[in-house]
Amino acid sequence: MLSAVLNSQTAVLVSVAIMDAFVKMRHFMISNAEVVCRMNILEKRQIATDTKVDEILQRMDMAEPPAQGVFYDGQLWDARALVLKLVSSAKRSLILIDNWVTAATLDLFTKKRKGVKVTVITSEHFKKGVPHHTISDADAKTFNAQYPKLTVRYNESFHDRFLIIDDKELYLIGASLKDLGVKCFGFTKMDPGAIRGIKKSAFATSNIRRSGK
Repeated sequence: MLSAVLNSQTAVLVSVAIMDAFVKMRHFMISNAEVVCRMNILEKRQIATDTKVDEILQRMDMAEPPAQGVFYDGQLWDARALVLKLVSSAKRSLILIDNWVTAATLDLFTKKRKGVKVTVITSEHFKKGVPHHTISDADAKTFNAQYPKLTVRYNESFHDRFLIIDDKELYLIGASLKDLGVKCFGFTKMDPGAIRGIKKSAFATSNIRRSGK
């Protein structure tokens, strides 16, 4: 602005330099218009690609859990992801039959939907003739304080691990949930017609020692 007002040799040189810069900038924009256009096209394509990838990932999240499979030693996160998907799919109830249940097992059930009731049927383990529970009263009470409602029952008639979802889906799990990622184990989705018999056996011979209330 001063170069346009002042009347000196320096002001004239500055004005010429400014005009020259604008001319060069205009020439650059004209000569590179095609490159700029292509960059805009690439940017739009990238946005479209990102949108498609997000959609694919969302569909994967919504996909049905596999009916069967095997997890190998060290596949902790893959096995955990499956269990969390099963737990979060329940709308009303979850029944876990597992002889070894720990606080780590209960941690998986914190991902359940609000209002879903959890029943854990486990075993009493005896040390020198004294019953030893795999989860403590404090564990159950702490869980119920934030994620009600958990009921713990004891039953000695089961060997395998089962997960029953909404009384409609039945999974046979080859390892205790506390051992996810440890050694190799398989899982399979079973005929839901077996749910009635499993529940009858589980509840008829089980008893509640604590509910965490």
